[in-house]
Amino acid sequence: MKYITIAVIAARPVLDLITEKKLKVGDHLLTIREYSATSMEEAIVAAIKAERDGAKAVVCAPIVSTTIEKVLRIPVTIIMPRDSLFQAIDTAARKIG
Repeated sequence: MKYITIAVIAARPVLDLITEKKLKVGDHLLTIREYSATSMEEAIVAAIKAERDGAKAVVCAPIVSTTIEKVLRIPVTIIMPRDSLFQAIDTAARKIG
C-alpha cells in the first residue's frame, strides 16, 4: 500500500467542508492536506509550498490551475462545483426579485 499526500488549495469555507483527512483509493492511502488561499498569489504560493511539503498532486480552482501547472512538477486537478454553481445561480435569481 502506498501512502500519498494530496494538497487541496481553496478558500477556508471550502476547506471546512472536508470531513475526511484520510481516504483509501485503490491501493493508495491518501492524506488530504489543506492549504487556505484567498487570492491568486496566495494560491500560487500555497501550491509551491504543497509541492515542497511532499504533496504528490494538487486540487484547486480552475482559475488558478493553469498558472499552478506552469510552476509545479506534480499533477494539478481542478474542482468543478457543479451543484453549488447552479444553487448560487438560483439564489442570485431569487435575490433579483
